[in-house]
Amino acid sequence: TEQLRGAMVHYRALFDELLSDGGGPRHARA
Repeated sequence: TEQLRGAMVHYRALFDELLSDGGGPRHARA
């Protein structure tokens, strides 16, 4: 459903931010 897809995108963004804030390996992004 559209709601599920939105949640996946939202949590993926949060996960990426957590990895960045955690000081882990940062990959260059365009």
